[in-house]
Amino acid sequence: MDSTSDISVVIIARNSALTIAACLDSVLAQDLGFAKIIIVDNCSQDETTSILGQYSHLKHIEIIHEKRIGRSVARNRGISLVQTDYTLLLDSDIQLGQDFCLHLKEYLGKYNPDILIGRVVPFTTQENFLDSYRSRFKSFVSNDTFVSLFKRDNIAPVVNTATAVFRTSLFSEVGGFDERLSRSEDRDLSRRLFYAHKVITVNSNLVSFSLPTRKITDYLMRSFDYGLANANYDRLWGDRFEHYSLGSLLDFYKFSQSLHMVLFFLVNNFLYRVGYFVGWLFIKKKLVPSKEKLSKLKVKLNMVKKNILKFRGGIYYLQPMWFYFFIDERIVFVDRFNNKITLDKDQSKTLLDLFDEKKSNRELKCEALINILRKNQVYKRML
Repeated sequence: MDSTSDISVVIIARNSALTIAACLDSVLAQDLGFAKIIIVDNCSQDETTSILGQYSHLKHIEIIHEKRIGRSVARNRGISLVQTDYTLLLDSDIQLGQDFCLHLKEYLGKYNPDILIGRVVPFTTQENFLDSYRSRFKSFVSNDTFVSLFKRDNIAPVVNTATAVFRTSLFSEVGGFDERLSRSEDRDLSRRLFYAHKVITVNSNLVSFSLPTRKITDYLMRSFDYGLANANYDRLWGDRFEHYSLGSLLDFYKFSQSLHMVLFFLVNNFLYRVGYFVGWLFIKKKLVPSKEKLSKLKVKLNMVKKNILKFRGGIYYLQPMWFYFFIDERIVFVDRFNNKITLDKDQSKTLLDLFDEKKSNRELKCEALINILRKNQVYKRML
């Protein structure tokens, strides 16, 4: 891929007057241009609409005014206008790093991934408690994979759609964002993509910045809103409410080395629980049938090419508790208990050859790698 001309950008904006200009300017400032930039204004009531008007003269920018409120609605509307192979989703409070497109072009051309994400870090000239907390907590829950695998998300890894590149055809393949969900729409989409055996690829050189938009009180109220929305999500999937254990709190304290952050987490979690139970009480159960999504899935676990290894007449399959990611040219296996096995670049190349069933002259390395994976109970031989 010689340019990013085969990628469209979809930005959703609602009451984003504080950040939308910085977001758009960072996209336009990239050395390599995009095929199209689609901004969906989702019923903004501040100066967002007038700010967007200042960019309307640019030919490759399309501004859509979506009257139906909802993040999923706005994203689906924008994606429906994309005609390129890849779609970069951006939230309006995200600013792309200076060399974002250079790394994006290189990685897409080399690996042709299904889903590609990078690092989202707080943008601030002065360290403050909220930015520090968000950064430390995200690092903790992702186990340094930049993908959430903590507690409620350990059923399937969660892609942060604030900045993420998707093969555009995936949205029609799995049905796009669920417009019944006001929050956790990224968890829902990630889970369906995971069950469809799509692989998440991470390139830590893809850096974007989260612009400051919230006060601590706003952030706490967002936890209540997440609780409301997740009651709906759990009913759709047939999930149960899960409590954070004392062990998890102690682990977070060891990781953050901050009692203030642990206390802030407890307050967040309390408001989340209140929102969740309020949401559960007021859900219209007839309109949201329990386990609807699971009943629609036709999943054949482990019986896909990239979960199967064939070597010297033997067939080895990936154990269901393990996920794997392609992170900075290394394959990383993570289980549901956040145990992590990282292969070096040479081992990763060997495993990719095995995935693709390529003939390899390095049979000793293949055998050694399979023994490592079997010893750690990542792969198991079929009888």
